[in-house]
Amino acid sequence: MPDYKRGAYELAHAMDTSILMITFGRFLQFPKERLEALGLAGMLLDVGKTKLPDTILKKNDMLSPEELQCIGIYPVGGAVELNTGEVGIVIAQNLVRRLQPRVMVILDADWKPIHPQKILDLVKAPRTGAAEPYRIRRTLPKDKLPIDLIDLSYAITRRVGDVRS
Repeated sequence: MPDYKRGAYELAHAMDTSILMITFGRFLQFPKERLEALGLAGMLLDVGKTKLPDTILKKNDMLSPEELQCIGIYPVGGAVELNTGEVGIVIAQNLVRRLQPRVMVILDADWKPIHPQKILDLVKAPRTGAAEPYRIRRTLPKDKLPIDLIDLSYAITRRVGDVRS
């Protein structure tokens, strides 16, 4: 059943935002066409939030990795399983395609450490052996991995330091 109270609040908020944007545009002496575009942008500003659960929208604390994934972000440092069965660590976000971050693959499909680790940019990544693009299957709790991520980060830092010197 729809939450009409939430819908009424969202409509009022969208209208307020639209009015504020048009008012600011008038202050800046924008032409009428630009003011119309600002008004429409104000109405659509929070449209993506309509599909999020209230537990996330009203949370005053930091979001958990699962909640971040719900809104389309894989947190940096989070462990993920790829569709190939390999396990990686998210090392950088993609600002445009948030569900396709840069991942450092640390475990093969049998969950055995690989050396050297490979870096995949999921936007630009080559295809898997099955000609399917790499994608994230699921997030993994770090305590379930058969490798200590802190030890791994020290090893990588040392290796990068050796390469630089």
